Amino acid sequence: MSLTSTTVATYTVCAVKSTSGLVFAENPAGDLFVGNRSRLSRMENGRLVEVTGLPDRRVRAIHFDVEGNMWLSTRDVGLSVFSDGQWFVPTAANQALLKLVTSINEDALGNFWFGSGRGICWVRRTNLLAEARAGRADLQVGPTSGLRFAGQE
Repeated sequence: MSLTSTTVATYTVCAVKSTSGLVFAENPAGDLFVGNRSRLSRMENGRLVEVTGLPDRRVRAIHFDVEGNMWLSTRDVGLSVFSDGQWFVPTAANQALLKLVTSINEDALGNFWFGSGRGICWVRRTNLLAEARAGRADLQVGPTSGLRFAGQE
């Protein structure tokens, strides 16, 4: 279903062996992406076509940010982002809570909210994207870092 226009498109998801663990996201161009425990696919001409070249195929969450970057949470790699035609993995962010992310949401202030079985945390999207592109591990959990658990001051 298209969420960005008044036209509603209905998709029939077929050739999927299991519906448990399915996650969906729509990119800014209106393309539907479907992820599960074994692959990420994109809807093309009414068919699911597998996306290749991922850091890990076991998708837990998909999110497209306001700049059109694709963020994935996967079972083994954790958080990764497809930006400027390549994959980046923010190394430090894949420790502890963010290794288990099952939902990614972005608020109006440019913060990412990550949910997992261990709780909820937030980080500024721009900080995390800069860390990912630089391949640095500077982002640490704590009150002065930009990565905070909900309820921290």
